[in-house]
Amino acid sequence: MEVLRVSAKAGAVTDVEAINGDVFLTTHRDGAVQLLDSRSGDTSLLATLSAAVTSASHSGSASYLISECGQLGYFDIRMPETPVQLTVPFTQPIDSLANCVKCEGSILAVGYQNGGLQVFSLPDFRQIVKSKPHSDIVSGLDWQGGLLYSTCYSGELHQHSLA
Repeated sequence: MEVLRVSAKAGAVTDVEAINGDVFLTTHRDGAVQLLDSRSGDTSLLATLSAAVTSASHSGSASYLISECGQLGYFDIRMPETPVQLTVPFTQPIDSLANCVKCEGSILAVGYQNGGLQVFSLPDFRQIVKSKPHSDIVSGLDWQGGLLYSTCYSGELHQHSLA
């Protein structure tokens, strides 16, 4: 097992997303968003937010971030000088704070603290799914073979087919 170190100056790591086999996006309790190059061990600061970043997902050049206060942000890693937009662009949000996010190509899933789940097409943020499958905070999302899997703090695992 290879161990990669993230700069201690960045604070506690809250999430990691593989950009490719060598570069990783890391988010931190102090609001830092960094890139880590596993070949060189170099880290570069992409952004510093005013709140802790708790979840991230990456697709193409876009990274989607969830802040500790439950807002969804968008960041384009090709333009690191561009600030992260921390506004929820959804026209039909669930009445709860976002807790986790996961991209798969042109589809974005967001899990909420009230057990809710939304799935959107990108880049237009057209809502595909809006449901409340969990009885507790949605804690994790993942895509596999066109299916979305969601977990919550009470231990439930749900499989969602978007077909």
